[in-house]
Amino acid sequence: MSWFRRLKEDADVYQPRQCPDYCEPGDFTLKIYHGADWVDNPRAYVGGTVDFFDFCNADQISIIEIYSMLKEVDEFGFHQLWYKLPGTTFDRAFVLNNDEELMTMCELISDVDKYMEIYVTTMAHLSTVPYRDLEVEFVEPTPKEAPEKNNPSPEKINPAPEKINPAPAKMYPAPAKSIPTVGNDDDQEEFDPCSKPKTTPPGPSTGGASQQQRPSPPVDPRSPAASVQ
Repeated sequence: MSWFRRLKEDADVYQPRQCPDYCEPGDFTLKIYHGADWVDNPRAYVGGTVDFFDFCNADQISIIEIYSMLKEVDEFGFHQLWYKLPGTTFDRAFVLNNDEELMTMCELISDVDKYMEIYVTTMAHLSTVPYRDLEVEFVEPTPKEAPEKNNPSPEKINPAPEKINPAPAKMYPAPAKSIPTVGNDDDQEEFDPCSKPKTTPPGPSTGGASQQQRPSPPVDPRSPAASVQ
């Protein structure tokens, strides 16, 4: 960084001017008002402290550099920055939020009085009190409000152990196929389609047209049975 803070005892060293006689065209001084706030009717910046930062450069200045200057004067927290041309009223103060607006401010710096006034106010919706000075009361959340990562379920805390040797699955035999039977319902036999059919040996004639009649043996003419015929 090229800028440096002017000592308090040297605040009026360049009087009646507010800044040194710069040789470089891009150099200028920032006159920063801090530690107070705006008041209305009429609009003014009342109270606070003034600090000078000399040898700022228009090609190197940025919002980050300005916040570094505020740290040099013990201004921490969230602030709103304003800038105003020297000799103008406070109604002509402009908000300074980004580097683009800062470059616009640098273009407005006069070649005669090469300095710019910056006013620092505290943002109304943000507190600048350090958190260590606040009394914070911790409230235990209810089970419905507590997130799952802070209150995990018992299954996640103590998961069930994995089964190393699980029991083998039971093997059940397939049901026997029913084999069709033939014959009488009272006396059924299992029918095997691969077996040979049973044959009934010839026996004595039981009569009927379907049975063959056996021929009678020849008769000896000399026997008594032949004389009877």
